[in-house]
Amino acid sequence: MTKIITIIFLSILFYSCGDDTKKQVKIKNRNLDKLINTNISISKGNQKIVNAVAKELSKDEIHIYLKADYLSDESKKIRNKLSCSIIENPEASNHIRNVAEDLHSVEGNVKAEFYNNYNEISSVLYSDSAKISNRYNNMLAQGNVIIYSPVTNLMLLGDQILWDNRARRILSEDNVTIVKITGDDDISCVQKSKGFESDMDLSNYIFYETTGKISEVCF
Repeated sequence: MTKIITIIFLSILFYSCGDDTKKQVKIKNRNLDKLINTNISISKGNQKIVNAVAKELSKDEIHIYLKADYLSDESKKIRNKLSCSIIENPEASNHIRNVAEDLHSVEGNVKAEFYNNYNEISSVLYSDSAKISNRYNNMLAQGNVIIYSPVTNLMLLGDQILWDNRARRILSEDNVTIVKITGDDDISCVQKSKGFESDMDLSNYIFYETTGKISEVCF
C-alpha cells in the first residue's frame, strides 16, 4: 500500500438543538478546497458516529465529496473483479468483502466505519464515492457499494445507498442484494429486492419488492 504522505483529520460537530439551521457542519480550515488521502471523523459529543477514509476529499457549500482513485490500473482491475463477483456469485460473501478490502488497501475506494452507542463498529461501508450533506450529515454512497455488519453477519450489495443520519437508518430505492454469512457452503442465504431499509448494523430490516421467497432460516 502506498505510504500516505499527508493525513488530515477533520471534525464534523453535531448540535443537539431542535433548530435545524444550527446543525451546520464545521470544518477546520475552510481555505482547503481539496484534500488528498484524507480521514474524516463524525462524532456527537464523545460518541463516534462515522470514521471515513478516501483518496480525495473536496467540498462546496452543500456537500463534502469523498472520491476514489479510478485511474490506476491496479484499482481498475480490482474494481472489475469486485463487480463481477457481486453479479455472478453474490453468495461468496467472504470473498466479496475481501476484494472490497483489497480495493481500499490500494487507495481504490471510499471506506466508512459506522459506530453504535458503545463506540463499537456496527458496520463497514465501501463505495466508489460518497457525499455528505453539510446540513443534515446524511451520506449518499454510490458505485460498488458494500456494507458489512460484523454484528448481524449480513452484507448488503448495491449501487446507491443512503445513510439517513437523523433517522439513523440505511435506505435504498434501487436493486440490492442481501447476503447472510453462515459459514456453511450448503446454505445459500441470498435475498434480492428493489428497495431496502435497516438500522446501521443491518438489523431491523425491511425488504421492498422482493425477488423470490424470503428464507426464514436466513432472514
